[in-house]
Amino acid sequence: MGKRMMSRLLTLSIGAQISLMALILVLPAAGIIMFSGLKLREAAMSAAVQEIRSITNGIANEQQQAADAAEQLLKTLAQLPDIRTHQVEKTRAILRDILTTSPAYLNISAVDRDGTVWASAITNQQVSVADRRYFKNALASGQFSSGEYIVSRMAGRPTLNLCYPYKDASGAIVGALTIAFDLDRLAHAVAHPQGIPCRYLLVDHRGVVLACSDRSGRELGSADPPGALARMQGPEDHGFFIAKGADRAEQAYSYRRLTLKGETRPYLYIRAGVPVASTLSKVNAMLGRNLILFITSLVCALGVAWFIGKHSIINRVAVLRAASQRLAGGDLKVRVSELLVGGDLGQLGRSFDEMAHQLEARERERDLADKALRRSETRYRSLFENSLFGIVAVGPDNRFVRVNDTFCQLLGYQAEELVGVMDFLQVTHPDDVPLSRQSHQAMVRGEVQRYTMEKRYLTKKGDVVHVVLFVERLPCEPGHWDGNTACILDITERKENQERMRLFFERQVVGMAITGPDKRWLQTNARLQHLLGYSAEELTEKSWEELTHPEDLEKSREYFDRMLCGKIDEYVIEKRYLRRDGATLYFIMSIGCVRRHDGSVDYVLALYDDITDRTRAEQEILLLQSCLEQRVHERTAQLELAVAEQEAFSYSVSHDLRSPLRHINSYLTLLQEECGHQLPEAALDYVRRSRQASVKMGHLIDDLLELSRVSRSKLVKQTIDLSALAADIAATLRESDPGRRVALEIAPGLKARGDKILLGQVLENLMENAWKYTARCENARLSFGTVETGAAHTFYVRDNGAGFDMAYRDKLFGAFQRLHGEEYEGTGIGLATVKRIIERHGGEVWAEAAPEFGATFYFTLP
Repeated sequence: MGKRMMSRLLTLSIGAQISLMALILVLPAAGIIMFSGLKLREAAMSAAVQEIRSITNGIANEQQQAADAAEQLLKTLAQLPDIRTHQVEKTRAILRDILTTSPAYLNISAVDRDGTVWASAITNQQVSVADRRYFKNALASGQFSSGEYIVSRMAGRPTLNLCYPYKDASGAIVGALTIAFDLDRLAHAVAHPQGIPCRYLLVDHRGVVLACSDRSGRELGSADPPGALARMQGPEDHGFFIAKGADRAEQAYSYRRLTLKGETRPYLYIRAGVPVASTLSKVNAMLGRNLILFITSLVCALGVAWFIGKHSIINRVAVLRAASQRLAGGDLKVRVSELLVGGDLGQLGRSFDEMAHQLEARERERDLADKALRRSETRYRSLFENSLFGIVAVGPDNRFVRVNDTFCQLLGYQAEELVGVMDFLQVTHPDDVPLSRQSHQAMVRGEVQRYTMEKRYLTKKGDVVHVVLFVERLPCEPGHWDGNTACILDITERKENQERMRLFFERQVVGMAITGPDKRWLQTNARLQHLLGYSAEELTEKSWEELTHPEDLEKSREYFDRMLCGKIDEYVIEKRYLRRDGATLYFIMSIGCVRRHDGSVDYVLALYDDITDRTRAEQEILLLQSCLEQRVHERTAQLELAVAEQEAFSYSVSHDLRSPLRHINSYLTLLQEECGHQLPEAALDYVRRSRQASVKMGHLIDDLLELSRVSRSKLVKQTIDLSALAADIAATLRESDPGRRVALEIAPGLKARGDKILLGQVLENLMENAWKYTARCENARLSFGTVETGAAHTFYVRDNGAGFDMAYRDKLFGAFQRLHGEEYEGTGIGLATVKRIIERHGGEVWAEAAPEFGATFYFTLP
C-alpha cells in the first residue's frame, strides 16, 4: 500500500508535490503555535498571581507593622505614671501630642475598667465603650485585642480600633488604652501598585469594607459579598482563587489574613485582584498574530510551491528579514527557526532565535529590576515620611538636605526653614556642640562609619529637647564625603521621668537602697543614711551584711540567696541593723530584684520601714497584757454568769406570763360558750376583744423571746440558696391563704453566706409582711431579687401594697413600732428582729416606700 501511495505521489507534478510537502510541513507549526500560546497564557497568569501575591503581602506587612507599632505604643503608654494614676489633663496632653505626630490614628483614648473613656486625644467627653468588641475582647483575654468597623462616638468618623488592657500590681485589669485608625486615610496610606490594573480591598472579620483602591460600589462600611469572605475563611492565612468581581468579570484574587496574638478570629482580610481578561490580553493578541502569521505562511508556502525554483530562497530570506524588523521594533517573542528548516538559512534562523531569546531574557531581567527598584523607592519614601522617629539627611556642607515631618514637629520648624538653610549645629544646644562636632569630624575623616550619642536640641521657641541620635555615613568613594543620615529619638519625657524617679528616691519618708548581687550598697537615700548614721560614700564601701544584727544574718542570707537563684523574685522580712553609734534598729524590709534578659540579677531594690519605736512599744504592751489577762478572765466569767442569769430570767418571765394568759383565755372561752346566750351583744364583743388581746400578748411574748435568742445564738455560717428559701416560704404562704391570688417573682440562683436559720427568719418576716400588706390589692405582686448598689450583695423584698410614709422610716425597725393601725395584725417585733439578724451578719437593712404604692426592703450581706 505504501508503494502504491508513493507511485501516486510520483505521478503528481513537481509543483503539486512541493505544495503538498509545504502543506505537510506547516501543519505541525499550527500545533506548536497553539501549544506555545497555551504555555504563554499559563506563564502570564502565573506572573500575575505572583505580582498580586507580592502586593497582598506588601499591604499585609504594612498593616502588621502598623498593628505592632500600635501595640508597642499602647504598652509604653500603659507604663506611664500619669495614666496609671488617672491624671486626666496630663494624659490628654500626652495623647494629643502622640496624635499630632501620628496621622494614621484618628484617636487615642484611656478607658476605665467599666468601659468609660476618661481621657481622649480629641474630646473631653466621657463616652462609654463597654459595648465595643475591642474592649470586651481585651477584658476577656487580658491581651492586646482588635475591634471591627465602627463609627467613632467621639470623632463621628469610620474607624478600626485596637485595645490594650493594663493591670495593677496584683495582675487585675484596671483599665485599657485604645487606638482608633483613620479609615479615610487608610486607603490613601497604602501604596497603589504600578504596572498592572490591580485592585485591593481591606475588610474586617464581618466582611465590612475598611479600605479599597477603587471606591466605585465599595464605600467604607459597605458589606463585601458573602461569597468572597467565605473563600478567604479557609484553614490557611493566605491563598488564591478566581471569582467574578463587582463588574461580573472574572478576577484573579490573592488574599492574606491578619490575626492578633491570642485571638482566634482574624481582624483584617487583605485581598488584591487583577482582571483575568487584561492579564491574558497580550498573550491572546500574540496568539492571534501567530495564527495570522501561520495562515500567511501557509498561503505563501502554497504560492512558493509554484515558484520553488526561483523564489524559495528569496521568500525564506524575506521571512528572516521581516522577523528582524519585528525584533528591531521591540517584538522579542518573534521566532523563525520553525519557518527556516535545514541548510544555512536554518542555522541562521536558529542563531536568530537564540539572539531573540537572549534579548528577551535581558529585557525581562531589566523589567524585574526596575519594578524592584520602584518598590524599594516607594518603601523608603513611606518609611522616611511616616516614621515615628525623626529622620534627616545632612550634606557635605553640614546643612540639612532632607528632613521628615516628625523632625520638623520635634523642633517646631517648617521643612523649608531647615533644608538647605540651617547647619545641624545651629539647632544643637550650645553645651553639646563640641562633642557633636567632634563625633561628626571623626565620621568625615572616615574613622567611624556610624555612631550613637545623646544630645540636646533647641526648638524654634527656645525649648530644650533631649534626643538619642543614630548617625550613619552615606556610602561614597574612598577619600570622599557625601554626608550622612541620622535617626532621632525624642527622650525628653524619659529624662524628665528619670529626674522624677531621682527625686522620688531621695525624698522618700522610708529608707531606700539599691544593692548589687554581691550585697554591697550601690545607692542609698538620705532617710536611710540618717537612720544608720553613715554618709552615702561610707555606705557604698560596705555591704549590708556588715551592719546586720548577728542574730538575723543567717535568715537574711537564706532569703537573699533564694532570690539570687530565681526561687523567689521578692520577699518581706523583719530584721535588725546596727547603727553607727551601736544602737539597734528594727526594720520591716520589702526586697525585690530586677533581672537581666538572661535571668541573672542586675540589682536589688530594698525599702526600709523603721519600726524601732513600734517594736519597743509592743514589748511594753506584752508586759501589760500579761497583767490584763487575769482581769479579762475574771471579767469574762462575770459576763457569762450575767448572760446565764438573763436567760433564766427570760424563761421565767415567759413561763410566768404565759400561765395567767392561758387562764384568762380559758375563762373567757368558757364565759363565751356557756353564758354567751345570756350576755348582751356589747358584752360578747368585749369578751371576743379580750380573747384577741390575750392571744396577741402571747404572740408578743413569743416574738420577744425570739428577739432575745437572736442576740444570744451562735452564728453558723455556710453558703445558702436564698432563692430556694424564699420559694419554700412563698409555698407556705399560699397554703395558709389559698384564696389569695398573688403574683410571686423570685430571682433564681441567689446565694449568700450566713446562718441558714437566722436568714430564714429574715426572709420569713419580710415576705409575711409583704403578703399581709398586699391583702387589699386586687393585683398583688411580691418579688425577691438583687440589685447593684455598690455593696457586696444587696437583696430586696418588694410589694405593691399599703406602703408607708418615709417621714416615719426612723421608727420602722424599732421594737413595738407599727406604722399602721389595727387593720393589719402584728406585734411590731418582726422588723426589729430582721435588723438585729442582718447587723449580726455585718450587713445593713433599710426600706423605701410611699403610701398606697408599696414598699421595698433592702438588706446587704458581706
